Amino acid sequence: ASKEYYTPPEVFAPVYTYFKRTPILSHKIYNFSNTADFPPKFCFTYHVGEEFRDLLSGLRSIYEAVIFLNFSEGDRIGHGVALRLPPEVFSRERRKDTPLSNQEVLDNLTFLYFLLKRTDKQIPKKYETIEKIEETINHLLQKLCKASYKDNVHFTIDDYIDSWLLRRNCPLEFKKLLSIASQRGKLKGDNLLQAIDSFLEDVRNFPFAYLHGEKNYLISALPDLFEDYLNLPFPHERYMKAARNPRAFYLYYMYNIDYSWKKEGKNFFNKKVEIPFEILSSIQELLEEFLIDRGIIVEVPLASNLMITPITKIKEHPVFKLIKPLAERKLKIVLGSDNPGIQETNIAFEVHLLYSALKEVYGEETALKYVMEVINEGNVIFGE
Repeated sequence: ASKEYYTPPEVFAPVYTYFKRTPILSHKIYNFSNTADFPPKFCFTYHVGEEFRDLLSGLRSIYEAVIFLNFSEGDRIGHGVALRLPPEVFSRERRKDTPLSNQEVLDNLTFLYFLLKRTDKQIPKKYETIEKIEETINHLLQKLCKASYKDNVHFTIDDYIDSWLLRRNCPLEFKKLLSIASQRGKLKGDNLLQAIDSFLEDVRNFPFAYLHGEKNYLISALPDLFEDYLNLPFPHERYMKAARNPRAFYLYYMYNIDYSWKKEGKNFFNKKVEIPFEILSSIQELLEEFLIDRGIIVEVPLASNLMITPITKIKEHPVFKLIKPLAERKLKIVLGSDNPGIQETNIAFEVHLLYSALKEVYGEETALKYVMEVINEGNVIFGE
């Protein structure tokens, strides 16, 4: 990956989807034996959830990586520190004056709202939090819309949730196809929202009129326009609705392309939104369950995390909340070295860091048992 602040998972979504839906292309870059009966299965890794201005930003990025990049069983999230970083530790170590933009606050609260509304779990302060953030979401959404949309149209939180999920689509390719539709005289109506509505209808009725150039890439870059050709399952059931919501596509277009929206979105949010630690911990649990359900593996580079994240003590690292030797249902964990050349580490040192921290808490025998389980689990995963 890259700087998480500037290159979120949506930037890489078309490329990941391209290689996932056309695996033969992946196989060509792997020199497998000519005697093999079938090409090897390729799995994918994405580093995320290590560098974030707000804990919700880190959690949202992990969720977006799985959804936008079509992650499935055997794929790996590198780092994932936000997943179990204690909220009180993050609050203690972060700079109190760290500003967040209107756009980041809107996206974080929308993500939080989305997860809280979907879960049936009993979560302390759940309904008070939903009511509180609903007001802020609506305020920010209308503020950004007002900056870019001159007609009197009210967009709902549900519209914005759908538009957020649509970010797995490439905005540059979307804009190109919109231009093609305009040249073909297929855009109808008096404003952009009506034009997008007519465009979506025409694409669904006559898809081959828009499948120009490298068709495999275009289908991968715009999965919610060409889902019939995607050959991949929907990463979330909500896409069945989002892909047919012209208001969501309008908001998606504004977020990606409209200058006024972007300018207002970059302005700093001038109020403080306090999310209870109980809520943040519950969201971490929900996200962990989400990764377990999908069979996603978390690759933990301890040395890197100590250098980059708010963690100052190895014992505060989230991995110690994720290692559950006696649990029947748990997240798969492997160790990694991230960038050995820069961080002066290797896999042996990573094992040493894990063992040393566990030994302080559990003693030598139990620490060794836990470490061996992580190592053996990694061997099984790589053996698969």
